[in-house]
Amino acid sequence: MKRGVITLLGVGQARVGMKFLHEGASSLCEGCKYSSVCLGNVEEGRVYVVEEVLENVLPCPVHEGGVRAVRVVEADISTAIPVEAAVEGAVIRLEFRKCDVNDCPSWSLCFPLGLKDGDKCKILKLGERVECRRGLNLVRALVHRHV
Repeated sequence: MKRGVITLLGVGQARVGMKFLHEGASSLCEGCKYSSVCLGNVEEGRVYVVEEVLENVLPCPVHEGGVRAVRVVEADISTAIPVEAAVEGAVIRLEFRKCDVNDCPSWSLCFPLGLKDGDKCKILKLGERVECRRGLNLVRALVHRHV
C-alpha cells in the first residue's frame, strides 16, 4: 500500500526527492477546479517530500507550464530538543522556547520550518550537541511528526 497524499506541483518542481514548504494558496487559486487536490491534502506551514510523480500535466495560472500530480509525505526534520528528552524512538511534544537571540547559529534548529510548537514527533535519530547562547542543554534530533 502506498503512503502519502496526492497534491499538485509545478512541472519544474515535480521530481522525486524534491522538498517544499507548503505556503498556502495564491489569490489565483480561487475558483480553480483543481484546488481541492492541490490544496486540500496538504497543510500550510508543513514541509513535504515528493515520493512519486504522476504523468498528466494540468493547466495552472500560478505555475508556468502547468502542474503535475505527485504523491508526497511529510519530510523528516532536524530540530533541537532538550537532552533529557533525547531518546531514539520516543514520541515527544515539541516545546519551542522563547528566544530573542535572532543571530544565533542554532536558530533554524530551534525554530525549524515545517514544525510547530506543540507538535507530537517521533525521534528518529539523535545527533550532536547544539550550541545554545542561552545556556540550554540541547541536542540535534531528526524527527517525524506523529499524526
